[in-house]
Amino acid sequence: MPLVDYLKKGSAVTIIGTMEIFDTAVVVLQLTRRDGFIEQFYIDTDTFLIVASGGAAPIHAFGDDVERVTKISDYRLHADVAGSVEDAGLHSTVMTF
Repeated sequence: MPLVDYLKKGSAVTIIGTMEIFDTAVVVLQLTRRDGFIEQFYIDTDTFLIVASGGAAPIHAFGDDVERVTKISDYRLHADVAGSVEDAGLHSTVMTF
C-alpha cells in the first residue's frame, strides 16, 4: 500500500489530473518514492478505489523504458475491509509499447 503514510516513507504525491481508463473516470495521482521511482495510481471518481496503477521501467538495464498499466479489479469485502483479488497476488497487466 504505497499511498498509505507516503510522507513518512519519504515519498511525494502529485495530482496529475483526470482521465478515463478502462471505461472509468479516474483521478491520476503520481507517487514519487524517495529512491526516485515514479508510479501512477488511477482512482475511480465514484468509488475512490484504485482501478489501475502504472509506471515506466526499462526492459533491460540499458533498454528503453516501457510503460505498463496494471488493472486492479474484483474488490471484495474481507473482515469489513475492501481489498482486490490483486492483493492476493492475482492480477492482469496491460503493456503498451
